[in-house]
Amino acid sequence: MVTRKKDKSSSSRQQPEPEAAADYVQAAAARLVKVTAITAISFALYEGANSVLLDHQNGREDAREIVSGYREGTISMTAVRLVVLLDADPNVISFQTIYRRLNRPEVVDVLVRRARDESLLEDQVEANIRASVARFLKTYRAIKWRDLHGRLQHFRNHGLAHLLPQPIKKRVSYAEIGSLVRSVTVMGECLVSFDPGGVPLRVDEIADWTDRAKSLWEAAFRGLKS
Repeated sequence: MVTRKKDKSSSSRQQPEPEAAADYVQAAAARLVKVTAITAISFALYEGANSVLLDHQNGREDAREIVSGYREGTISMTAVRLVVLLDADPNVISFQTIYRRLNRPEVVDVLVRRARDESLLEDQVEANIRASVARFLKTYRAIKWRDLHGRLQHFRNHGLAHLLPQPIKKRVSYAEIGSLVRSVTVMGECLVSFDPGGVPLRVDEIADWTDRAKSLWEAAFRGLKS
């Protein structure tokens, strides 16, 4: 029987060597942490503006129009950034491309070995990395990829990034966008293990940004009454 070398080489191309895969994770972590934070803040600003509109339904119409425009802009940017963060294209940086590497134990072992070599607290560093990876994988797998992510992509392609002649057939709710924002925020936190200088936005900070945004708009509405 003749060995099928073609299959072997094809598999090799699809699965980069552990060292190269680990390089990719470490190089991509910083950008993902940064864009994830911006995405979470965009959603928090939307929530703050939306809350003010609900509380001031009898407020000045011109002021409400401004806040409404701001609200729609922030939620649209949130949706666009979510699609970027969750992109399936193997040629771009996204949580999907990171997942394909962290889902391989041999890649995680390389990352752990490198971290241990650079730390005096080797056991603690290893435990932290493995816990972060486990949390990342759990969060990633909990996303409803075929349903929710599919609808988000459709809405983005037909209603945000392009003006296609076909009607928008699938949409996502604001609550569903919020759930995805929290998922990517958790995954962004997990990647800080590979971006020591990075400052992630934690899930609990989203509410703080929402409150700050709401307080700012509240002050603006009060100023209009004085």
